[in-house]
Amino acid sequence: MKSFLLLLFAIIIKLNVFAQVKPDSIKSSDKVVVRMCMPSRAEMLNRPQLLYVLYFGKNQLVFRNIPLDKIKLKPQDIDSIKVLKDAIAINKYGEDAKNGVIEIKMKKEKEKIFRKENRALLKKG
Repeated sequence: MKSFLLLLFAIIIKLNVFAQVKPDSIKSSDKVVVRMCMPSRAEMLNRPQLLYVLYFGKNQLVFRNIPLDKIKLKPQDIDSIKVLKDAIAINKYGEDAKNGVIEIKMKKEKEKIFRKENRALLKKG
């Protein structure tokens, strides 16, 4: 779980981080200074929330306004992940899906364990 979330976080940061170095002005004896430019914390927190839908066979759980890192998922329990955007997402899930949907198909036999581990989130939503 932690490794999955760490990998997801690293991918998000990798997509948002740019390094700026002037290679022509660097000598072998000079220290290299790397400047990191990334979105502000406020910008990252104000990003539109996606809709997460977990499928366990025919049963589905919908998570609204909950960051993915709060949902306890084990990578070995995931069968497939599908991303829906724009009109396709809205047609399938309604206006809540205007920012996109991530459908995660889980192994059916893991539903009971998932519900136990995410009991607090399931009570909120």
